[in-house]
Amino acid sequence: MYTMTRRVIAFAATAPHDRCMDTDTTPNTTPDITNIATVELIDTYLAAYGEPDPARRRELIEAAFTSDAVLADPPFIATGLDELHATFAAVQDQFPGHRFRRRSDVDQHHDAARYRWSLDGPDGTSAITGHDVVMFADGKIRRVTGFFGDQEAT
Repeated sequence: MYTMTRRVIAFAATAPHDRCMDTDTTPNTTPDITNIATVELIDTYLAAYGEPDPARRRELIEAAFTSDAVLADPPFIATGLDELHATFAAVQDQFPGHRFRRRSDVDQHHDAARYRWSLDGPDGTSAITGHDVVMFADGKIRRVTGFFGDQEAT
């Protein structure tokens, strides 16, 4: 306990750009992923969610996700490209004509990113809002963990 407390205090005293308590020395599996590529992958993922054409939706999913990708939202977990495709189709059935839209910049570091989104109807009103945390591997999305609603400040 004492060692951990000293470590946390030392961490807090460092400059923000020097803060890294991660002792994992494994090389980053996505050294080629840039912020621009990250945004493009996320926007492709969101476009796939709203794509009504199954063949085009499949293309977008395959372009954005690793073959073993996981999407974890409050009501479900989808694993792999086939389950992602089926999940996206089910959401479209439940919310016809709706599209996901990124509502914030993408905040990224290492192999993770986060952003806010909304599911907007044809009239522009938001049916659902939330935020996602995305993990990347091999230049694609490996995992999306979604949260519904806006997080209130404490």
